[in-house]
Parts: sequence; structure tokens; C-alpha cells
Amino acid sequence: MKKCPVCGENNPEESVKCSRCGYVFGEEIYGDSRDDVLKKKIENFKKYREKLKQNFSIYFSYFEDIDSGLSEAEFAALLSNALSLLSLPLKLSLDMRVDFSTEETKLIKIMDARVEEMETERGWQSLPVQVYVRLGNAFFFMQNMDKALKYYDRALLVSPKYDIALKNKSLLLFKMGEYKKAMKILDKIGVEDSEVRALKQLILQLIDKSPSP
Repeated sequence: MKKCPVCGENNPEESVKCSRCGYVFGEEIYGDSRDDVLKKKIENFKKYREKLKQNFSIYFSYFEDIDSGLSEAEFAALLSNALSLLSLPLKLSLDMRVDFSTEETKLIKIMDARVEEMETERGWQSLPVQVYVRLGNAFFFMQNMDKALKYYDRALLVSPKYDIALKNKSLLLFKMGEYKKAMKILDKIGVEDSEVRALKQLILQLIDKSPSP
């Protein structure tokens, strides 16, 4: 974890800014100006959160009352823009964690409902692969593995060789204890990075330790 020198908040190691006060890691802070810096950062952070809430409200209204004339491309753009508010990563890693606010959780659930609705009513099943992956990631972080798996599978229907979707799905299966299934997915990845190789090694160790049926 990365501790903020201004407010003391613990942030993920890869954080650029403190999630609590908005301090940018690496900026110099003088002892006498600590309080002033903290007040300014908190004020800016509050303004940012307020602006974010306004944006959430806009998207809530969009998704709650979908325009009947909306095209598939326009719907995809709407989803992409809404997902950008959540700052969701495209690639997952084993130690990654994201916590959602009440507004963020509500937005995710509304998007999910509308995607299902558009699939059923209009047959839209070819949205951009990144949209499906990010929705899958959202449910992964919410511990709703069935929903996450559904979106990763949807992404792979659109693009069967999309390495990011393959890797994220394998991580999901790994978290569920489905080690052999996770390994099969990993074997489909075209270009292996250090994380994929490490995950494969870990899975092999766990499979070796598993009791034989």
C-alpha cells in the first residue's frame, strides 16, 4: 500500500493520487504548509466528487429512459462514456482491488440491465469488446462472478483471440478455484507477459497439491 503523506490514507501501490484528499504522490510538501495543502486538496477533491455525482445523475437519466431511436453505435458510446466515470482498468491482476461507491454500484447495475434489455429486445450482441470486458471487470470487483463470466464470454464471442479478455477470464476462474479451466484459457493467449507466466506457474503448483479424484 502507498500511504498518503498529507492525510495518511492508504492507497493501492499503483495510485498516482490519494483517493481521499487528491494529493499527487511525489509532490513536495513543507511542514508549515501541510494544513494549507491538505485543505486545498480536500476542497479540490470535494469539487471533483460533486462534479462526478452530477455526471452520474446525467447517466442515470440516460439509462433509465433509453431513447427508442438510439442506434447500437450510440448505445455503445453511451456505455463507454459511463464506464469512463468508474476509472475501471481494462487488464486485471491478482492483487487488484476496486471499491465502488453507492452511485457507482447503481450505475453498473443500470448498465447491466440495459445491456440485457437491448440484447433481448433488439438483438444487440456485438458491442465493443472493451465495453464487455470493463463490465465484466466491474462485476469481478463486486464479487459477482457469474455476471463477470457472462461479460468475458460475450467479449470473446466478439473477439475470440482478445488476450485481455482471455487473461481476465482466467483470473476469474482462478479466483473461483477452477484451476484447470483457468489453465486452458491461459493456453489460448497469444502473447504471454510476466503475469501470465506467473499465474500459470502458480496454477501448476496448486494442481500438483490438489488431491487426486
